[in-house]
Amino acid sequence: MLAALCSGSLTLTERQSFLRRLGRYDWHSPDHRVIYTALRRSRQLNRAELRQDVIAEVTRLGFPDVDITQIFVPCGLLKNDLVALVDILLSASTERRNTK
Repeated sequence: MLAALCSGSLTLTERQSFLRRLGRYDWHSPDHRVIYTALRRSRQLNRAELRQDVIAEVTRLGFPDVDITQIFVPCGLLKNDLVALVDILLSASTERRNTK
């Protein structure tokens, strides 16, 4: 999902909308939470510039060793796929919180 948000096929507004929705998601991986936070701070649209911006943000957040290479590989998810995936993740996260 993070790779789809970095694929360059979304507009900045679309990516920001997805990232806002994911603000309610309970990230399991600390690295993914750091990457998510870096993406929320970025305003870059171009994939190469976004990659550099995320690297800089991750470093500013104090996690220079977080590996971001996996999120900048080509991703075949379409916007509709991403909508469905975010919906599933948010639903599962809500269910986990309700059963604790």
